[in-house]
Amino acid sequence: MGSQTEIIFMAAQILLIDNNLNILRALSQNLLEHQYDVSITSNDHDGLEFCANDSPDLIILNLDFSTQKMNSLSLCYEIRKNSCCPILILSTAGAKEEKIKALDIGADDYLDWPFDHREF
Repeated sequence: MGSQTEIIFMAAQILLIDNNLNILRALSQNLLEHQYDVSITSNDHDGLEFCANDSPDLIILNLDFSTQKMNSLSLCYEIRKNSCCPILILSTAGAKEEKIKALDIGADDYLDWPFDHREF
């Protein structure tokens, strides 16, 4: 009697961090349509907690993100201190210095706004 191997495919877990709800909805919908498991947060505390407890496969962070306590660069830095998870920065065109800073402190890549959702 031969043994059968069952292969289970798990959807990649993606964490979206942004405080613009319209952007979160659009990105989330796009990722869900492509069968990704998506979690969203609009604050730094929840983003850090999620990264620490759930180990996402990818973090997408809007460079324009900012709260009273932390901006996107600080959040990227804090995430990178405790996680090797890839971080994709979304950025408005013309923020080259900020994108360079983000890459220097641990982001893995960036994508300029506006972008085609197929490119994303």
